[in-house]
Amino acid sequence: MLGKVTGQEIKPNRGTDIDVRMLQVQLSNESDIQSVEYIPLSGDDNPPKKDDKVVVIGIGSAFKIAIGVRDAVVTAMAAGERKLYSRDGNGDIAAFINLLTGGNVELNGNTYSAVRFEKLETEFNELRDTYNSHNHETPPGPSQIPNQISTADLTDAESPTVKLP
Repeated sequence: MLGKVTGQEIKPNRGTDIDVRMLQVQLSNESDIQSVEYIPLSGDDNPPKKDDKVVVIGIGSAFKIAIGVRDAVVTAMAAGERKLYSRDGNGDIAAFINLLTGGNVELNGNTYSAVRFEKLETEFNELRDTYNSHNHETPPGPSQIPNQISTADLTDAESPTVKLP
């Protein structure tokens, strides 16, 4: 059966001491609001938003669970691909990761390329060291410009949380 989410809270369900996400779901009519436990896939914490549609199934005579969410996001991925996303307060996609069939991963679109930091840092340091080892001539005249040394460093540019193969 399909229901519409009207609210939610995290609390123990059915006499246990384990916190779970409980959804308030409108089922057959406006006054038929029932609490059902939301059971997402293992490894996912993706609570549905208000007004999302959820698939509710009965387990026994009095226990119902929600096992799937249908939101208003338009499906756009090709067969074999996957999109992971978050939504803003309006229900629009706020951030996403696309896992594409060609082996590419897109984070929030495909505007920029990621770099292999170690390779970039090696090349940058060689360029900086070459610059620093070069004697910079000063123009003739009364003002002498000291030899300029670059202290440029890429260390803070590395993302410790995004890694590439």
